[in-house]
Amino acid sequence: MAFHFAWVDAGQTSFSSAFAREDEQVLSFELAQEEGDFASLRLEVRNPRVGLLSINRKRWGWLSVSEGTSLTPLFFGRLIGLPEEMNEDVVTLSFIAKPLNYQAAKAAVADTMRQPEHFDPLFIEQERRLEPDTVLEARPMVWHIDRVTHAVTASHVLTGEDGTLAFGDDAYADSVRCGYSGAPQRKVVIEAQVRWTQYGYGTVPLSFAGIRTYTGDGLLSAWPKKGQRIGGGWTVADAFARDAWSKLNTETINDRDGVTKYILYKWTISGNLDATYEAERSYTEVATFTLQSGLQEIVTESGDEEQIALSVSGDADEPVDAGDTMPIGDLRRRAYFTTERGHLSVAYLANIAAARLLASARCVEISFEVPFSHAAALSLRKSGSLVDPRLPGGGATGKIKSYAIFADGSSGETGCRVTLGCAPGYGGSLVLDPGTPAYVTDYVDGYQVYVGATQVLVTDGAGDAALTIANFDGIVPNDDGLDLFNMTPATTILSTTITNPASVQKPYVYGNSQDTNAALTKYPTKIAVRYRPVKGGPFRTDYQIDCSALIVPKTIDLEAPSA
Repeated sequence: MAFHFAWVDAGQTSFSSAFAREDEQVLSFELAQEEGDFASLRLEVRNPRVGLLSINRKRWGWLSVSEGTSLTPLFFGRLIGLPEEMNEDVVTLSFIAKPLNYQAAKAAVADTMRQPEHFDPLFIEQERRLEPDTVLEARPMVWHIDRVTHAVTASHVLTGEDGTLAFGDDAYADSVRCGYSGAPQRKVVIEAQVRWTQYGYGTVPLSFAGIRTYTGDGLLSAWPKKGQRIGGGWTVADAFARDAWSKLNTETINDRDGVTKYILYKWTISGNLDATYEAERSYTEVATFTLQSGLQEIVTESGDEEQIALSVSGDADEPVDAGDTMPIGDLRRRAYFTTERGHLSVAYLANIAAARLLASARCVEISFEVPFSHAAALSLRKSGSLVDPRLPGGGATGKIKSYAIFADGSSGETGCRVTLGCAPGYGGSLVLDPGTPAYVTDYVDGYQVYVGATQVLVTDGAGDAALTIANFDGIVPNDDGLDLFNMTPATTILSTTITNPASVQKPYVYGNSQDTNAALTKYPTKIAVRYRPVKGGPFRTDYQIDCSALIVPKTIDLEAPSA
């Protein structure tokens, strides 16, 4: 087995057999990478006695290993800083596998990960919405940078996308260590507040016909005028009334001898009253749920398990969605969380909570050393499995959290140090409840609600259901019931009252006109229309959302005896 190091230009990113050369004499090295970070290389070489950082020198290098006819690249990176021990015969060079286009590459990956259930701009500050790291806040994932190809991807904290390395019983027995990385977080309490200003305007027409009265002149003069405010946020948009009189609309008052004493007009009033409204009301919805993870008991001091409290808020009438649309969609709405867009917000919140719990659930660390033959396959995008009778259950599987590949020319020692992050969950599966159908029309935009139904909001790294949530669409908005989508006379006019019509006035028609006029003055015909107020609020609706316990994979069984 021989190691090779070649200085190259930054653009020589594809490994070639031409790089299997000894531009520097490699004495020893350690190649290490931790989750979420760049791979680094510390390389001990004979002091070349040259200015390694001079402007004309190459600063990128390839480290590779050959054995027989096999040639394998191990690392590609850039020299960082001045060499250590510059005056000694042996110097240590430090390299980092950071792509030149790292920020752009990360941003490009992030652009493919902004699915609504994992990225909700409603709850993300404007200045952070384009930051790549925000796409991982609702995913149990970390950034991964390949030490050879420099490919930038996101990797799940529990399940290796590139498969599982079977270390079997290759681990050196005296190197195996098992411990806890910290007390796991078992519970997340999340509260999300959504605000918007409900807004709507329009006109509601109202017509009157055939109102009989002896005081029509007063009724006509009192008829509402255009622009007149009539209370509760309503204004007259248009109004008109007239008398449809004829000879049939008169009554002749005669004396005992049949001689006409006076003629009394009986009016027949027809008209309209079109009232306009402009509703502008403050709405707030608060969704709260508690998410717990299904973890085995871990030997810790009582109270060590940390409870996370998360609080987020946003404005549903801010145009943050694609096409500069608002999450609330239509400002006339009385509810947000029960809309399809609101369901996505709840899924996003659940994913935030689940991401915290799943990352924390990986609380058991197993570290060990294995032969160098595993070096080329090591990746933080992989899981690893280990067989050891001293471990609970005789072995464990976990995500590779860190590794180091080393070779020492002085001692001839080579190998790999590996750390696995294991989750002591219970695993299992979830059963979905289809619920009981119930149709509602006013607060969920008319679609079918299934009372008691559950839906999958979170999946684990393998795509299995990890969390379900109970349907909450049956929660009625805590407001005054005004429906801006259905503003008709039947829904907006609370009452229409006609007092003292002709039938009531008739008994006060006396034998002379003076007495009749005096009586009718006391009992004029009036029309009173009472509208439902469109001014109101602020309104607040609370959603206490029920969800299942979060299923955590069992990659180590602490309850099982050693083999």
